[in-house]
Amino acid sequence: MRDSVTLAPVAGARIELGHSARDSAESIRVITADRVGRASLALPPGALRAAAWHTSSTAGPVHVELLEGEAAEVELLLVAGHELAGRVVDAVTGAPIEGATVAVWTFAERDVVRTLDDGSFRHARFPASDFAEQIRVEAPGYGPTIRYLVVEGDGRWEAPSPTDEALVTTGHGHAWIEVGLVPEVRIAGRVVDTAGRPLVAAVVAEGFFHALPSIASRDGAETNSQSDGTFALEGLRSDIGHSLIVDAPGFARSVLEVPPGIRDADEVTRIVLSRASALAGFVVDPEGYPVEDIEVALVAIDASSQAYPSVRAHRAMDVEARVDAREFRGRTSPEGSFVFDRLREGAYELTIVREAEALVTTRVQVDGTGDAPAVEVRLPVESMTMAGRVLGARALTDISVAVSRFGEIGRATVDADGRFRVAGLDASLPYTVEVRALRRGTHTPVYAEVEGFAYEPLAIQLEARDADYPRIAQAVSE
Repeated sequence: MRDSVTLAPVAGARIELGHSARDSAESIRVITADRVGRASLALPPGALRAAAWHTSSTAGPVHVELLEGEAAEVELLLVAGHELAGRVVDAVTGAPIEGATVAVWTFAERDVVRTLDDGSFRHARFPASDFAEQIRVEAPGYGPTIRYLVVEGDGRWEAPSPTDEALVTTGHGHAWIEVGLVPEVRIAGRVVDTAGRPLVAAVVAEGFFHALPSIASRDGAETNSQSDGTFALEGLRSDIGHSLIVDAPGFARSVLEVPPGIRDADEVTRIVLSRASALAGFVVDPEGYPVEDIEVALVAIDASSQAYPSVRAHRAMDVEARVDAREFRGRTSPEGSFVFDRLREGAYELTIVREAEALVTTRVQVDGTGDAPAVEVRLPVESMTMAGRVLGARALTDISVAVSRFGEIGRATVDADGRFRVAGLDASLPYTVEVRALRRGTHTPVYAEVEGFAYEPLAIQLEARDADYPRIAQAVSE
């Protein structure tokens, strides 16, 4: 931790570390810099977000990929911030709210201040930049909200309305903002099977509200039902609708819509889950070879899909965005296979997607017997397959080929002979082809990068200095 002007170490600075191990949600820890401005923490491999604050300055956020067996060092420079003041009130009655927490969420989630008995607050560390930052406000008994604020280097500031682009509050000097919180809604109920037996299930409520006219923020809560099947979710906004998503092992997912305007949604008292069905299949290219890492979408189309009604926003802050429980998405394995579980019995549309374009769609039937054969989906003859070989890769193991065009499209594992195939492509523009380590991550080693059309067989020659870091290769036509 250093001061951005003097570069002197800053003792006592608070450092927020958001760590996401692979395939897990982010966990947040806050540690304190020692007398020489340093702090250390042992963490497993994964993604790390670091931010810091001290008196009237902030630093970060900085993002780092943590690799197995390697030490990572992050330097954070503390920059002087601006003072932010304001008031938090009940959006219905206008009464001040005491004890609400206010955080500049896009910097450090745990750097919070609390409102006084008159609802007022002061935050000494709002960052100065040309970008809008999120102010998140929460209080017991209320749903959370997010407002955007921009404070420029010369002290000019503006706070746009969450619902009207024409309404922008502006000023110069200390920024001031009033935030209204809506009373919370409580969603409670009981989860049972078709015989009325209680189930332990994961229950998630998810809705979206306007932070800006064109930007939605998630409002959600999650819990597990108890041994008697009962559950309760609190702290949700009452002015927007929520999708209630219920999952239990071995049972089909259930989704119910809770409309906005309900202050106490205890009428959602009984949720009945039926036994889950599954659908397995595999995707092959026009020549019959398995297709790896291609997107598969499954959408319910039978009458039972009426259990998932269309969603319309009824209030100004509500956003027409919900979980579409009829839709499931996944990607094929290296063998070209896919599996969808937690399905209800019925008819579905199965679509193979590449670059957001549907390559082929077929209708399938899901039953509850478990005896249905695997579905084979063959890509149309007009779709193209890039076939190639990585040469000089004997010293390498666990490598893959990533194909991209304005973003990554798909990957294929390189076999023992160095061969690979990526299907579902087109001939409109060339693709970028990278030879990488098989693992995914921000710092995944890239051994070669070339360009080629889907219809051109590729031979990618690696000129290795050692087994761990080959030089960039050259591509030649076979």
